[in-house]
Amino acid sequence: MHLQPCGASIEIEPISDGFDEAEITYVVLAHLDHFVANVSQSLINLAGKFVSSGDPPIALVYDAIMPFCLDVVRKLGIKGAPFFTQACAVSALYYHYNEGNLKIGDRLGTTSFSMPAMPVMEIGDLPSLIPDRDLYPVFLSLMVNQFSNFQKADWLLVNTFDKLEEEVLNWMASRWPKIKTIGPTIPSVYLDKQLEDDKYYGLSLFHPSAEACMKWLDTKEKSSVVYASFGSIATVGGSQMEEIAMGLKNSNENFLWVVRASEESKLPSNFVAETSEKGLFFVLVTLYFVYGNANLIFIFLVAKFFLECKPGLARGLELLQPTPSFFQNRCPNL
Repeated sequence: MHLQPCGASIEIEPISDGFDEAEITYVVLAHLDHFVANVSQSLINLAGKFVSSGDPPIALVYDAIMPFCLDVVRKLGIKGAPFFTQACAVSALYYHYNEGNLKIGDRLGTTSFSMPAMPVMEIGDLPSLIPDRDLYPVFLSLMVNQFSNFQKADWLLVNTFDKLEEEVLNWMASRWPKIKTIGPTIPSVYLDKQLEDDKYYGLSLFHPSAEACMKWLDTKEKSSVVYASFGSIATVGGSQMEEIAMGLKNSNENFLWVVRASEESKLPSNFVAETSEKGLFFVLVTLYFVYGNANLIFIFLVAKFFLECKPGLARGLELLQPTPSFFQNRCPNL
């Protein structure tokens, strides 16, 4: 984890998750139990530290997939607010699933269905954890447990803005008046510029690079660069990596491809050298730097599309989520 400057208005206090010295178990449920117990105690200890210093906490904002934090909040006698980081539509679907309103049969067909304030959908439109519920039951449980006690919280914070998801937000607000939109959560200098020292997120799983990337982008014409990224977590198979590579190469477009160090070995042999005039590869580049450049032609993402593209939408950029037909015409090898 890399810390970045985050301005005078923010202080970062690390807490223990219980695995500082303990051996990490790969039994998921045991791991989660250990995590919950230790993070709960660490938060209580941190609050005690602030109280002793004469600066007691007044509220705790926590990721919605950590509903146990509300129990900590009640013990401390302060306010609590879960922060829902996914699209409101996705959160609503998990809510409906948790409530039993969204029933998916054992056989996945193409039957259309609808939920309140949403367009008609098919099985393939759902978050994959729902139709594939038997493959990743623990992760599905994490998602639906966001709604185990959320109505007892003081506020419900969502990482979006009103006009982006107006219909589903209005539906949510009619049921849960405590809901507040606070997105997109990007540094102020790239949005409203109200906080001049707010230039970074503060934390990054990797050490991001930007200067060389921006210099390269500045040498290209406006709307002439394809941006490709699979996010910071998703793992891509070797054959998929080769297909993407050939598609980018055969498109004959300039491209910026973010490839993590752990994925570099999957690139086709000599691909980097053969595309050096058109392509640039980076281990990681912070997206809000990239979104500030007008030379990108579109954003091509297969992971976390909503989370990654909200900064661009908020900045007024025209973004495109490519469809299979687009690649058949533009990148025939994809």
